[in-house]
Amino acid sequence: MSMLEQILPCNLNKPYIFISYSSKDRERVLEDVLEFQRRGYNVWLDDLNLDKTNPSWKVDALKAIESYYCQLVVFYVSRWSLTSDNCYEELCHTRHEDTIAYHNEEVKYIAVELESIGNIVSYKNRVFDELMEDETVSLKERQDRAKVLHNFIRDFFNTNNEKVRVHPRDEANRKMDYYTDVTAAFPDKTRILTGMPADPTKKPVNTVTSVPGIQTETYTEKSSVEKWYAEAQGYYELGEYSRAIQIWKRFAEQGVAHAQYKLGMCYRTGRGINRNSKEAAKWYHKAAEQGDAGAQYYLGLCYDEGTGVPQDYNEAVKWYHKAAEQGHADAQFKLGWCYSGGYGVLQDYSEGIKWYRKAAEQGNVYAQYSLGVFYHYGRDVPQNYDEAVKWYRKAAEQGDASAQCHLGWCYEKGYRNYDEAVKWFLKAAEQGNADAQYKMGWCCQKGYGVPQDYAEAVMWYKKAAEQGNTSAKSALTREELKPYL
Repeated sequence: MSMLEQILPCNLNKPYIFISYSSKDRERVLEDVLEFQRRGYNVWLDDLNLDKTNPSWKVDALKAIESYYCQLVVFYVSRWSLTSDNCYEELCHTRHEDTIAYHNEEVKYIAVELESIGNIVSYKNRVFDELMEDETVSLKERQDRAKVLHNFIRDFFNTNNEKVRVHPRDEANRKMDYYTDVTAAFPDKTRILTGMPADPTKKPVNTVTSVPGIQTETYTEKSSVEKWYAEAQGYYELGEYSRAIQIWKRFAEQGVAHAQYKLGMCYRTGRGINRNSKEAAKWYHKAAEQGDAGAQYYLGLCYDEGTGVPQDYNEAVKWYHKAAEQGHADAQFKLGWCYSGGYGVLQDYSEGIKWYRKAAEQGNVYAQYSLGVFYHYGRDVPQNYDEAVKWYRKAAEQGDASAQCHLGWCYEKGYRNYDEAVKWFLKAAEQGNADAQYKMGWCCQKGYGVPQDYAEAVMWYKKAAEQGNTSAKSALTREELKPYL
């Protein structure tokens, strides 16, 4: 019997470890998967859990990382995996907004080196040189693989080897130390209840009456949380929204705060039920009054936007504040926004900066960008380009186009580093940011950071002008560009 035949398929309705690896490293990876399963861990492996004849298999792999039950990604580092588009996309998905929405944070990952790597940057240089010298593949393929390699090191390792474990050659040491070290990173299984109140009711919940398609069970105070939440979340992730809603509604009506919050989210998004902003606000309010931070934030958002309730900035601030005090990053950002703009409170930049900073330190991209703006323009803080660049970069690396454009401006105006400026202008311009498109046109016209190219300049100016950018429209009237129109 082959190693693959000995491995059990992953149970997708229980917490699991996702394995990210190159097929060229399969044999060594399968040894680990077998041992993980012997130790009682549920493991997701694409060889068993994906149908690669299905065109959607790559998307399905990413959904497995996005799943609420994916608790850890183990990435096997080799020259093959570091130049694999699929592996890079898988690790990127640990930080994807949909993944964070399910987990309330990025999915944890660790890396296991299959080769003698040592310093990760030195290893990258060695692999890069080997790629460039490999004439058995086309130059374009070599360049594409080199780009993936560069992205991997930049986004996940850089000079920090903290997350890298060494895969030992010695079998005894591997079993004694290595497996213990790797599985220690697997979060406690109770993490499946992230965001759940520890004590959802003050008294035992009554026997649940029959719900179509769901076995009737008696749910007591503690066991109910694990049973109903796992069951409902499982249905939701499978796209069976109506069945998840049946469970959430049953417990919401019995006063379970997080079920009330989840029901409110369904009414807000219209998944499995007709969208109804008034019902969403009603259930948010019930959960918010019991202290559910997510519900407090969304109730604040309802009052902020005037959806389901009359617009009332005072009420919005009240609920944002309650959620922010519990550490809810989005609520902290919105509270900073209210103080900065004087919505529902007296305008107070210092208080706004305080809440922006709290949210930014938790990774909220909008707060990071906003802090960058404060330091860039010296709004109620001393103007400080270094601090502006620090926060712009954090937001830019999460893909925020406005932060990327402003980061480009800092490198252009503050540091006179046109190569770095163009790098960030281009990222923002490719996302459709009109200001960045104008700046790309200007750089191409002047030859700053890129070879001078009037045709390329006109292309970018046109893109910006089509979005109403007046500077780009003016630029297109210049005499030297008219032959390229």
